[in-house]
Amino acid sequence: MENKIILDRIGNLNRIINDLGERDQKEISELLLSVDYNSEQIEIIFHVFFNNFMNDELNKRLQLRTYRIGKYRSFNPKYEIGNNIKQLAWYYYAERHNEVSAASANAALTDVETIEKKYNIPFWEFNKVQIKEFREYLLEEKKLNKKTVDNKLGYCRTLVRSINDLLSKYNDKKIAIEDNWALHSNKWKPRKVQLITYDELMDNFMPKSPSPENLIALLLFKGVYLARETEDSEIARIKLKDFNGNELTVHGKYGDRIVKFTPKEMEWINLGIKEVKVKNAGGASPQTDKYFIPVTQDSYLFRKLKFISNEETPLGHWTLNKRL
Repeated sequence: MENKIILDRIGNLNRIINDLGERDQKEISELLLSVDYNSEQIEIIFHVFFNNFMNDELNKRLQLRTYRIGKYRSFNPKYEIGNNIKQLAWYYYAERHNEVSAASANAALTDVETIEKKYNIPFWEFNKVQIKEFREYLLEEKKLNKKTVDNKLGYCRTLVRSINDLLSKYNDKKIAIEDNWALHSNKWKPRKVQLITYDELMDNFMPKSPSPENLIALLLFKGVYLARETEDSEIARIKLKDFNGNELTVHGKYGDRIVKFTPKEMEWINLGIKEVKVKNAGGASPQTDKYFIPVTQDSYLFRKLKFISNEETPLGHWTLNKRL
């Protein structure tokens, strides 16, 4: 699935643009000259709209749309309240999750509009009473079961967190919004912390299974970084070719580095790599799966169980956490 952004111009922008800072003026002028945006221009779009997060006039005159390209184009709706921020929050989420999750996040944005329109505020400004009202609306009027409701609130909470992440990254003043969703989403209950020593890891945890998933704990012990953003996650980006003897070349945000392993650690690593090669994409085959990517030295150590395109991409933070 490929995600795209469209920018619609509505009315005269001259006065609005003249009131903006020099950088914003330059960036908007560049965007208006294009139709199909590359990755650098997508970054500009994020900066323009999150840097002007509270600029209602700009958000009325420049309207974003997002859509997915699969077998056909699937457009997300224009939202009456907070459209541009919602479109970008969804795009940010969809780039990091599969098509089903992206569609579910979009459905949550559509459902929450009923309460947004009642109070004329976007869902990220909801207080606890309004969030509770949204839950009751889903349960009583839409007749959804509790698990589905919890999932929808979980998606809203995730999108609020994404908005704050994007404000931190793209808003020059680094403003933040208050997250009232956390306590109302059963989907996001904090995990119980389980602490183990290195000896317990090697003597008790690792022998349970030779699966590559066990290697996540070992790599964390060795200081290999598991980040929320896939491009910054050293663990997610490990490929089989990165191992050389008892050394692993880690590709991190601040450059490459070498991590060395003991002979005992290498025993478990080699067993995990062997398991990756044996499974060969989770038991998929060219006969049964449309997209089949065989294991090579260029394969990731932690692979998807099933591929939805011809390109192999690293696993996201959520998936790796689930496998840990």
